[in-house]
Amino acid sequence: MIRLGGLGDLLVALPSMACLRLALPGRRLALLCRGEYGGLFLDAGIADRIIPLEGREASSFFGNAVGAASVPARAFSCAVGWMQKRTPAAIEGTLRSLGIPAVFLSPPDPPSRNSLSRHFFAETMAAFPDPDGAVPAFGECSRLRSKRGGMTAARALLGNALPGGGRFAVIHPGSGGAAKLWPFDNFLEIARRLWGAGVPGVFITGEAEECPAISGRLEREALPSGWTWERKPPLLGVSGLLTEAPLYLGNDSGITHLAAACGARVTALFLEMNIPAWEPFGRSRVVSARALSELDVETVWASLRASDECL
Repeated sequence: MIRLGGLGDLLVALPSMACLRLALPGRRLALLCRGEYGGLFLDAGIADRIIPLEGREASSFFGNAVGAASVPARAFSCAVGWMQKRTPAAIEGTLRSLGIPAVFLSPPDPPSRNSLSRHFFAETMAAFPDPDGAVPAFGECSRLRSKRGGMTAARALLGNALPGGGRFAVIHPGSGGAAKLWPFDNFLEIARRLWGAGVPGVFITGEAEECPAISGRLEREALPSGWTWERKPPLLGVSGLLTEAPLYLGNDSGITHLAAACGARVTALFLEMNIPAWEPFGRSRVVSARALSELDVETVWASLRASDECL
């Protein structure tokens, strides 16, 4: 299985990979992707093995002769790739030279009204029908269920601060692109309102948020009582946290897609131009605007209240 790109790109293909898992019983599935992200799929049993893009073995898929012997033709019966744009010629050529049949699925052209996740899912079902004739449910295939380390890592991450059976919220104020960022002051106001309603929570940030506008502000600002900040936590711990979190708020980002896959009640803030292609699945409510600066706190707060009747 091949999926290039960031965490959000990989999670868009989650339902398709789960569908493939059902359609190919008894097969071992290897996933070529970024190593840390692939660990989530390994933990959930979607993949049996990860081939990290950063590693030596992965380089042979891109035509690098070094390490090519570690990818013998007999190792794989076929390859499936969910491509964002054109399939890299190096990957196509390598698979062809190794005699590995490949199926590459691409976004619809022209764009459809369905999300990219649902498009890939339908294309995967058509290419790999279930041997028993069953039609897998998209909703069932869109859950990332931790089998080993998720909650263990979450408790290691937050310790006694992780509520035991109580309500809490997670806010991720970042994203990979500046245009996809809701003003940070608005996230702080939402946290204050949540604490006013008796809901504690945690801000989580990663490498993309190591900037004055986000991490710099979190260093200087006094968070509401009952709220904490976790800086660059391990991804497996984040997935465990999101599996337990009743509420989640975030921009268009990989962590927002992860929250949706983990089953949190997600309020996602999106640019209108990115809907419906990148709309997250699961229990997600999308609030969109032409520019995120146009979204006011009241609109987002109303969405959160609609997803939790106790607010």
